Amino acid sequence: MDEDMDIHSQINSDSDDGSDSTSDSSDEECIAKLERDTLTWLMYCRAAGSFVHQYIQSSRRRVRRFENARSGRVFMITALEEDPNIAFCEFRMYPPMFVHFTHILRDEYELQTSQDVDIYEQVGMFLCILAHDKGYRQVVKLGAKIIKPKPNYNESPPDHRPCRTRHPYFQDCIGAIDGTHVKAVLPASERLHFIGRKGYPSQNVLAACDFNMCFTFVLPGTTGNVHDSRILARAIHSADINFPQPANGKYYLVDSGFAHRPGYMAPYKGPDIRISFPRISSRTKRSSKTVQEPARAI
Repeated sequence: MDEDMDIHSQINSDSDDGSDSTSDSSDEECIAKLERDTLTWLMYCRAAGSFVHQYIQSSRRRVRRFENARSGRVFMITALEEDPNIAFCEFRMYPPMFVHFTHILRDEYELQTSQDVDIYEQVGMFLCILAHDKGYRQVVKLGAKIIKPKPNYNESPPDHRPCRTRHPYFQDCIGAIDGTHVKAVLPASERLHFIGRKGYPSQNVLAACDFNMCFTFVLPGTTGNVHDSRILARAIHSADINFPQPANGKYYLVDSGFAHRPGYMAPYKGPDIRISFPRISSRTKRSSKTVQEPARAI
């Protein structure tokens, strides 16, 4: 009897030893798996942190803030003389190519420095618009302050006034208005509506410019079969278009396709007129073309 009890106790002790060893091995496997998972997650977190750091640094390089009013010129000096990588990032040109391109525009196309912006800043803003998707949004606030007629329509500089014999007739003129047809590339189903007197699909673009040959208003998007006078009437009577209305006593020069009315001077169309008046009328038309045609060519 005692022998049987010894055998059972030995068997139980052996089974306990086996279960303990099995539980120990399973715990070790769990710990090892947990360590592997922890290392894997740490690697993922490190990689994600590296990507976030690179993105923040690149964003800081793209967004540049300057404290003084001459920030544009300071930025151009920095980009062209101190850090060529900035020039390539912002303008897609390295400094030598940028300077050469600017000199071509200055020497061959008469690009001039304005009162507030030099030619390098002008070309830089232009290239930023072409090189970046958000370039236009970045400079639109600046353009809204500069590219618009002054509310009191100050007189043009003396160099751009008509000659003395014509100036008394045009001293209150603020610019010229005309329409021009621009070819339009359209789907076949929409071409018919854009075919006008030119015989090909086009947009009739209405434009106004001053005696400095600077555009003060442009209205694109009208089909080529619409007359200039209808486009002007829509621009005048539509509040959402923001057409620069002539102030009291001021007027635009328009051609014979427009109606002669207050604020818009068209050539005289009547037959019974003295000799001197046709000359004034022809001068009006020629002056309008003299201002409009070079501006549209530019």
